Amino acid sequence: MSPERVTDATKATFGAFNAPKVVFGAAWRAAYELGTVMDMTRAAWASTPGPGASPGEIRAALLPKERAEFDHEWQAAMAAAAESLDLTGVYRTLDSWERIARSTLADPAAHGQMLADAEHAQRTGDAPAGSVSWHQLKGELGI
Repeated sequence: MSPERVTDATKATFGAFNAPKVVFGAAWRAAYELGTVMDMTRAAWASTPGPGASPGEIRAALLPKERAEFDHEWQAAMAAAAESLDLTGVYRTLDSWERIARSTLADPAAHGQMLADAEHAQRTGDAPAGSVSWHQLKGELGI
């Protein structure tokens, strides 16, 4: 990346100014890193299912172990919609699973770990390692 490339995100971070031809030191590194991260985030976000994503696109973004649950909920929502002639449940199902698909695509390993932690907590009643109670968190935050 050349010093001439100053993104809108960089301008927002460092204020509105006429982009200099050369930015020195830490400010340049920060601008470069922020611009790169923003570019990568935009590219990743653009490739994820968004509003209006098809059920197939959402399903494809899920972890394999989530697909059966998606299929079950999708089929139930479609059956209910066919019976009631109301698509509200279909839209709610897609909205809910779209958020899960975005979480999965953002970091599949972290999403998988979150699912494993939740399954372990439900099965054993034990809180995930490193977690704190709501009471303890409020105390730490001084609330």
